[in-house]
Amino acid sequence: MLIRHSGPLPRGTVPFRTGDPFRVIRAVRSGAVKSSVVDEQGREQILGLFLPGELVGLDAIASGRHSTSGETPETTELCSFSFPEVAAPLSRLPQLARRPLELTSEAILRAPMYRGEASAEERIAAFLLEIRRRDPASAATPDCVRLRMGRRDIASELRLAPETVSRVLHRLADQGLIAIERRAVHLPDPARLARLAAPVLRE
Repeated sequence: MLIRHSGPLPRGTVPFRTGDPFRVIRAVRSGAVKSSVVDEQGREQILGLFLPGELVGLDAIASGRHSTSGETPETTELCSFSFPEVAAPLSRLPQLARRPLELTSEAILRAPMYRGEASAEERIAAFLLEIRRRDPASAATPDCVRLRMGRRDIASELRLAPETVSRVLHRLADQGLIAIERRAVHLPDPARLARLAAPVLRE
């Protein structure tokens, strides 16, 4: 299977757009990719952030076309490989049928994390802990989270106003739950933050 490497891609690069045919699976080598859609009013809605080691665009498996657009919020390197090459062996093995991949794709589309009645504090606490859990950079500095997106994009993903995100981050800092240093957020008491995030992380 041929793996192609692309990058470094500058901030603002769009590897795929809504409606593009789904031909390759992309993996983030470094940096990040944010996925988004445009609503009926023409506003961008951030759906998620993909970090190093994660696959991008799997929601397109079911339909064969990307239902979201991807954009790099910082300098990023990707690698890609042909989806038909990956799927071909599955078609020859009944026990590894393509349908499980399609179900996975459909589940991704149905499962935004930050919905429901959770408060802004609970959503932001959960967001910080999820980034800490998923980002390989946190392995070296487990008490620190790197914010790869700006606050406006974070607000979009969390279904909050940008002003609310800024206000809550400063409130959590005043309470000693976090310490903010530019795009780095230090977590002096992750257990306490986890208790705050529990309603979201249990969903």
